[in-house]
Amino acid sequence: MFRFIEKKVWLANRVKTFNIVEHPGSAAVFAIKDHTLLLVEQYRPAAQCSMLELPGGTIEGTETPRECAERELKEETGCTARHWKSIGKLFLTPGYTTEILHLFNADDLQVGKQELPKDEVVRVRWMPLKQVERMIAQGTIGDSKTIAAFYKHQQSLAQKGADCMTLYELPGCPYCAMVIDKLKELDLDYESIKVPKPHSERDEVKDVSGQTSVPVLVDGDIVLADENDIVKHLEEKYR
Repeated sequence: MFRFIEKKVWLANRVKTFNIVEHPGSAAVFAIKDHTLLLVEQYRPAAQCSMLELPGGTIEGTETPRECAERELKEETGCTARHWKSIGKLFLTPGYTTEILHLFNADDLQVGKQELPKDEVVRVRWMPLKQVERMIAQGTIGDSKTIAAFYKHQQSLAQKGADCMTLYELPGCPYCAMVIDKLKELDLDYESIKVPKPHSERDEVKDVSGQTSVPVLVDGDIVLADENDIVKHLEEKYR
């Protein structure tokens, strides 16, 4: 699977020899369900500890990176996904290996049973995104692909919400107060719900039924809603 080679390169007016590990590449999966991130925990002998990380592994044979990601997700977690999207690739340790890791976002998950090889011991862990963020900041999660994929996800959310303000930044707004109360009732983090700015009485518009509504951004989707519509949307989405 891996080959050790020497590569000669002309640098700084002389030939330099590098020892390189040729690697077929790998893939990892970033999958979220109900605001929790799908992780696996396994012992890593080189690190001499168990690590939390995204499911993933090495490309085998003639597999494409996507096929590898699908196989590893099923083997390690038992999950399958209906929707897949490439979110980039990483050179993990370019100082000595050619390995390129391909990152994929997997959506619309169906949970099943693990299909692990007999010699693998992998524990499935679902973790809230806020907890993942804290563990990365504290150094508890130190796996590079997991950290990179998490911040790619955060960057994507930031771009979606670039023209928005979070609800807690809008004191006194009756719509914000209503949504926050509903989210607390559902035991959810209201920082995930945003409203387009500027947000004031003049942002109210009439929907097709003539009701007064306000545009609300929920997980990247703009919902034109009055109070009852927002409550219904939250209950359907999170229950």
